[in-house]
Amino acid sequence: MLFKNSSLFELDWTKYESTSLPLHYLITKFLIPENNIFVFKLYTFILSLLCVPLFYITLKIKLNIKKIDFSVLLISSIILLSSPFRTDGYFGLEENIGFFILFICLIFYFLHLKTKEKKYIIPTIFFSCLVFYTRQTYAFVSIITFFYFLDKNNLISFKNLKISFIYFIFLAPSLFFFFSWGSVLPVDASFRLVGFQFYSIPYSFGMFIIFTLPFYLYNFTYYLKHLNLKIFFFLTLLFIVYAFTFWALPINNFGGGPLAKLLLIDINFKIIFFLFSFLGILTIYDLSRKNLKILIFAVFFVFIYMFADKAFYSYLDPLMYIIIILLGDKFIKQLNNKNFSLFLFSYFFILHFSWIYYFHFYLDGVIR
Repeated sequence: MLFKNSSLFELDWTKYESTSLPLHYLITKFLIPENNIFVFKLYTFILSLLCVPLFYITLKIKLNIKKIDFSVLLISSIILLSSPFRTDGYFGLEENIGFFILFICLIFYFLHLKTKEKKYIIPTIFFSCLVFYTRQTYAFVSIITFFYFLDKNNLISFKNLKISFIYFIFLAPSLFFFFSWGSVLPVDASFRLVGFQFYSIPYSFGMFIIFTLPFYLYNFTYYLKHLNLKIFFFLTLLFIVYAFTFWALPINNFGGGPLAKLLLIDINFKIIFFLFSFLGILTIYDLSRKNLKILIFAVFFVFIYMFADKAFYSYLDPLMYIIIILLGDKFIKQLNNKNFSLFLFSYFFILHFSWIYYFHFYLDGVIR
């Protein structure tokens, strides 16, 4: 209603309750009839459903698959198991438009990657910048595509200057919002931005492991064979140092992800939490070796969480799963494998119902 009753330049930003840039509300301002809540929710619901075929198409382009592939379709449909994704789609919230635009961006990105045709450059840049206007945390997409198009062998060149200028043109309008807010967050959400929080690091990797774990569980035998005694003792020593460094971790009753909830159930679970958090570091290290895209994503979110009042798991769900599948290279040969897709689906299915169990028995609440 805030956007329906005012022009963009006359908005009272103190009444804007979201933490995100307002692309979702600007689009619905012009597309949705005034006060029609049903059409508003229907629009978001359809947009959310379209994310599955878009995910599927993107993955098919990445894997060079021409025919219908049910394993790839199953992997693409896993986002429907995400509670934040379904909640936003059902209630007409703002987050899912970001996934919709992200998939379009990555379709053009992979088309350029496969063909090297210049006609895909501007659409890739445009949508990588447009997704930023749905939520500031999508800035990593623009960073990834910027480094992709950058000529690394000739940094001071006309091509790089032209690419930089195009990004500036597409991102410059965001300065209007930041100047209006006096911050990178809206006025009502400015309290979310806090000083450096050292202890958010284990929480970040404790959330990362939720999404990286199934890929390594499926390939557990392979990694076990390559684990020798010397590596085991070295990693054990690193884990001891890691746990000792963060042992005074403050316990939060809100945020921090599923594994952090173990600390609320029993403080004696702390060592288990640190073990999984440490595994999060190891898996991210393994995924990001020779893959700048995964490294940019991980570093970016660790940085975000270090300056956020709460480390919310919903920022990653199902975004990190999408990024690992589409931008990761480590397990690319298994993505159209029937057993692997069934394993992934089963893992996230069990995870979701474990989440329901926690909410029902420990919080006396419900989760959709």
